[in-house]
Amino acid sequence: MISRMIVFVAALLAPATTSATDAATFRELLIRYRCAVVDRLDSIYEIYSAGDPSDVQDTFLIIYFADHPHDYVQCVFDAPTRMYCEAASGFYDDVETVPRSRHLSPASIAALGRLGFSTDDSAGNFAMSFDVPVPPDLNRIADFMLKALHDGYGARADRKLEFNAPYAPRPTSQCVPVSQAGATLLSARGERSYRTIHRFIGRSGSALTRVIGRAMFPPVQPVCTVCARRQADDARGSAS
Repeated sequence: MISRMIVFVAALLAPATTSATDAATFRELLIRYRCAVVDRLDSIYEIYSAGDPSDVQDTFLIIYFADHPHDYVQCVFDAPTRMYCEAASGFYDDVETVPRSRHLSPASIAALGRLGFSTDDSAGNFAMSFDVPVPPDLNRIADFMLKALHDGYGARADRKLEFNAPYAPRPTSQCVPVSQAGATLLSARGERSYRTIHRFIGRSGSALTRVIGRAMFPPVQPVCTVCARRQADDARGSAS
């Protein structure tokens, strides 16, 4: 397990093996979605650490593609200092009585393997566990989830991602999502430029300027297989 943690950290701290294009597209993805992910992880962890959830299994976050929900990454706090994550393999795309219809490409599986995920999808999704400090580094966890979506499934800032998190269904007021246009501008010119533009748009006395500005830089707004398997395991344990 220590080796899996080392792989997880190394994958985020040593991006030198990626191309300049990959680095740029990943940066754009982070700019658009990192806040939304961190915000939800923060809400989930706050509830989990306080011992509030009526069902600990609901302390998960699933990030999936709006146009293809079967591609997703999901993580759940397994303990205050541990996190368990899965990346979709296609194993659960079909019901048990139907032959499996989809497998990820070898390149996608290899990319997930470099992040520390298992590469065996014969009985489920690609999975991994890793230790987290107290309090956890939510930025790093968010980057990890988005990196898996970027490298394994081709997530980009112009492709809409959705979230499933029972204890954080919506972002808080602390997080204002960034549009694709904003993400591209941020990546090219830096965060300060984009914030300056939005301050100008918001304070402009001209209604036309506000309408045009917000049109150019607009804000942006699956079943937990981990939980289903745990419930099945619990049921088998009770029966025995």
